[in-house]
Amino acid sequence: MLLIIPLPFTIRRKMFTFISENPLVAKAQHALKITFIFILILFIDSVNRVYRVQQELAVATENNSTGGCGFHFSFPPPPLPNKPGTC
Repeated sequence: MLLIIPLPFTIRRKMFTFISENPLVAKAQHALKITFIFILILFIDSVNRVYRVQQELAVATENNSTGGCGFHFSFPPPPLPNKPGTC
């Protein structure tokens, strides 16, 4: 927020120098990069899982077409892997 306020050039240069050379800011940037990559991997996995379930649903509805009125087909999601150490 401080970077968008109109400031004199020398103060703005000192702020940019502090941001670019401070090791704490570099660690925060690294942590944010890792966090966003992890979130991206989770998002891709969830999209892949939804796509796979939709494909299986389409195949199942083609195989079980009864032609009756009011037919409702519910397809359960695939089970999640068990974590060691949980009941």
